Amino acid sequence: MKGNDTPIPELDDRTWAELEVVEHEAGQPMFKDTIRRRKGAGWEEIPVRVRVPRGGDHLKARKAARAWFKELDLDPKADKDLFDEVEQFCILSRAIREPEPPHAQFADAQELVDQFDEGSLSEVLDHINVYKRQLDPRDHEMSEDEIVETIIAIRRCGHLGPLTGIAGPAQPSFLLSMAYAASTSPTVQSYAQSRGISMQGPLDSETSGESSTAPTSGGE
Repeated sequence: MKGNDTPIPELDDRTWAELEVVEHEAGQPMFKDTIRRRKGAGWEEIPVRVRVPRGGDHLKARKAARAWFKELDLDPKADKDLFDEVEQFCILSRAIREPEPPHAQFADAQELVDQFDEGSLSEVLDHINVYKRQLDPRDHEMSEDEIVETIIAIRRCGHLGPLTGIAGPAQPSFLLSMAYAASTSPTVQSYAQSRGISMQGPLDSETSGESSTAPTSGGE
């Protein structure tokens, strides 16, 4: 985890100290956050705490999603995309907690969907993903060889499974490296040239003078 005074870009440059991290009785860090819902012509902002879901939360969320689908007489297999969305709301409901001790669950999934703006829920979920990456204890640095090998592994297997082996904080940097590597392909270069699209950007200034096909991701 970063130092208390280190700004976190994905969280509007707030620091860990500003997030006022507290510990749940189960030993999980909980972060200060806000959830919004419509009130008249404006928005009502409600303070909450959020925590990163654990394996048990995912299992209980799957069970709750199945019960909800059964109640609505829907088939999880026939409506897989909708089921995945419902399951995500069930996971989110277990992550959002009351702001004051003992930090009980703030609302169940149906209450979240019925009462709160979907954009606000997505925003909180994005924050939780940032917290998860920041709390990842694995090594955050990837060598150039590791980046190239992971790109090849994704191409070979045809899915994003190899990303699970990358420490959370290193994933955004890896994706930027993959985008840079893709942008150097003749197809992308030809497409950009035919449409007058400039390929210059921050990644080019970061890698000026280097011969690598993808920038090496730095550690936090």
